[in-house]
Amino acid sequence: MRSLLFGLLLLCVPLSYAHQIETDNVCLIFKHHPAWQVATKATEKKWGVSQAIQMAIMNTESKFKGTAKNHHSSARGYAQVINRTWRAYEKDVGKHEIRSHFADASNFIGWYASQMHDIKHIPLSNALDIYLAYHEGLGGYTHALKHKHSMVYRLAKHVQARASRYQKKLNGCLNILDE
Repeated sequence: MRSLLFGLLLLCVPLSYAHQIETDNVCLIFKHHPAWQVATKATEKKWGVSQAIQMAIMNTESKFKGTAKNHHSSARGYAQVINRTWRAYEKDVGKHEIRSHFADASNFIGWYASQMHDIKHIPLSNALDIYLAYHEGLGGYTHALKHKHSMVYRLAKHVQARASRYQKKLNGCLNILDE
């Protein structure tokens, strides 16, 4: 019995490791989930937020798990959006969307970043500020900018770095993925 449990444990470790590697390589993610590439490309075209920034935010928020739930708030889905913000989004776009659908979550990120661009003049290419506003909301964004040593600011720096890595990867693989 003990050796069976140990064997099952050994099987789980490589699977977990494989998932971790996959989330760090946006080209592999899109290869395994071509609909995600289509969705993020459509969001980029509609709202002006790069595929790399969208994917970096979703990786940070949910590790690409559509069923992710935050136990401390109403946030859930790929983009970890709270109920109030999701309802405002649905009202603004004029249709019912589902947080656990990747394309809807991608479109939400584009919409939200566009709102922050219009209200706070955040450039749509600035992953750090987009994520700070995304995570903290309108009121908390300015506060987060002033506290560059906070955990949220450090998290935004990680999103920025991941988006940069994703963009470099995408620059090398988009032609291959589009074939």
